[in-house]
Amino acid sequence: MESTPLLPEDENPFSEKAIRNGFVRKVYLLLSVQLLITFGVCAAFILIPQVHDYAVQNVALMWAAILCYIVLVIVLACCPGIQRSFPWNILMLFALTIALSYLIGSIAATFTLTSVLLALGICVLSCVGVTLFAMNTRYDFTSWYGYLFMISMILLLWGFLFLPFFGNIGLTQKIFAGIGAVVFLLYLAADTQAIMGRKSLKISTEDYVFAALTVYLDVINIFLFLLQLSGQQK
Repeated sequence: MESTPLLPEDENPFSEKAIRNGFVRKVYLLLSVQLLITFGVCAAFILIPQVHDYAVQNVALMWAAILCYIVLVIVLACCPGIQRSFPWNILMLFALTIALSYLIGSIAATFTLTSVLLALGICVLSCVGVTLFAMNTRYDFTSWYGYLFMISMILLLWGFLFLPFFGNIGLTQKIFAGIGAVVFLLYLAADTQAIMGRKSLKISTEDYVFAALTVYLDVINIFLFLLQLSGQQK
């Protein structure tokens, strides 16, 4: 009787490691497309004045984008059934991406081109560096989720309660932006490890849309905080 030869774990399509590797590829493919859309929209807002002028003149469209983003991020984050339902999960992910890209483009267009390019360059280098470090270090950043959540809530309260009154003070803005950038870089490290599945907490391989969304939001927040930290408005 012939027996089926055993395949190495990396080559066995049904092994846990192979499934996880396929999941990682899918997540980063989605993330790459999301970021291309976002920075493509930003480029249009910055380089084509008519696009930005149209957005400024159509405030209703801005509010529609905000509402769309809020609704979709809640659905994708809180409804696992919908989040795993193909193709609706992909459609909602990219609808969210387009809505958020519209908002990011509107914000980026208020800064000088040099400021945006500087923030983008620092963001790319920082995110790539943190991602590679998180993939290769033995340290478990996923154990930081609780602390990062608490710091995020403090930042949120700070943003709502203090910045409206002290936001015109340059140092206050810089401190807020600097802390925010560091927090989301740590989130990126933790989310990267959760996606890789090698630490104490990991994202299920069924939740590829949720995984792409979390890393995408990490990168966008890092970019916005860096823009606030180093950017010069027009």
